[in-house]
Amino acid sequence: KGKDSTNSPSAGFRFAIGLSCCKLRQAWGATARHSLATNAPKLMKANFALSLSFDGITLLERVDGGWCERGSVSLDTDQLEQDMAKLWEKSERDIDDVSNVKIVLLNEQIKYLVLPGVTDQSDDAIEAFIRQELEGTTPYPVADLRFDWCVKDSKVYVAAVALETLEEAESFAIAHRFTPLGHVAIAPDGAFDGEVHFG
Repeated sequence: KGKDSTNSPSAGFRFAIGLSCCKLRQAWGATARHSLATNAPKLMKANFALSLSFDGITLLERVDGGWCERGSVSLDTDQLEQDMAKLWEKSERDIDDVSNVKIVLLNEQIKYLVLPGVTDQSDDAIEAFIRQELEGTTPYPVADLRFDWCVKDSKVYVAAVALETLEEAESFAIAHRFTPLGHVAIAPDGAFDGEVHFG
């Protein structure tokens, strides 16, 4: 098996936000050649992002040189619905077309692997090898995962997430009037090259 760069146990791989309560729970060198797995559609460019964390939910706006925070909601509250509504209303007053967002997932939701020795193979062969290496590394069958991968320094860097997690995050965003354009992640140092795209 490849090197596992995720420290969290498999029990922490699943993530959900309950809409009727406010609990965030776990049950969530070389020039890189970046290739999105065939089971992950391409992500449209988004000027806004909804970032999920164990501390809360943050709305970010793309600016020159990076991203700036436009507002946040703590999960340590008894009124998540009201606070999310206030975040939307304030953002809508201040910003045009804030509804279209990309969702930034927690790294605790993601399985990262580093696989050496397969970079000279075709993309199809690499993806087949990735699926083989992912087998048994999460509580989910590989068919229920979506993954992204890239090549750097003769190694294949893999990020995988449960489809269930993507659906839960998307449903949460939609329930609070946002339109998800896709899901991304900011990998820990050394776990991936660039932004992870799950489509």
